[in-house]
Amino acid sequence: MTPRTRSKAAIARFLGASLLSTSLLAPWSTTRADIVPAPVKAELPDARLSGEGVMRWLGLKVYSAQLWTGAAGVRADQPTSQPLALDLRYATGLKGEAIAERSMQEIEKLGYGDATRRSRWLSELKRLMPNVAADDRLTGILEPRRGVVFFHNDKPIGRIDDADFASAFFLIWLDERTTAPSLRTSLLRGAGVASGSGR
Repeated sequence: MTPRTRSKAAIARFLGASLLSTSLLAPWSTTRADIVPAPVKAELPDARLSGEGVMRWLGLKVYSAQLWTGAAGVRADQPTSQPLALDLRYATGLKGEAIAERSMQEIEKLGYGDATRRSRWLSELKRLMPNVAADDRLTGILEPRRGVVFFHNDKPIGRIDDADFASAFFLIWLDERTTAPSLRTSLLRGAGVASGSGR
């Protein structure tokens, strides 16, 4: 087995264990914060970077994450009350179906939606999520009280018009009970600019 094959096998095991491991996060030191992703710029006027981080598992980089906000900013106590964008740049190839399934497992852990709704959400995610290769980007734009629109390498791939799903999806990273509290802290570094100071 080559080192590349071993790396991919390890990432696959990681997805089976946990999408968001909290103890293996590291700062994202190579980000160009002045470069706003195209869909973020289009959907969020006056977009600014709230925070960023890197997801690692056993020393392997899984993806880099950036949280972008509009002019209203983001509240740590109510993170999905304002428009947001989450931009993930993958460091390895992953199947879209695995990304969708792991996302729904995290939503279930947090207790959002009932079994029937989560089943519907999973079907929608599987329909939308593409396979990703190294350096591919997935971007989600939160439209509060409406839904979420997804982009793959800046190209729209679809939307889910369900406000509850949209909130639950972003709360995978932003809920206080997330399985990645260190990443949450990094993403919400600029929190509190909306009314209220957050927690």
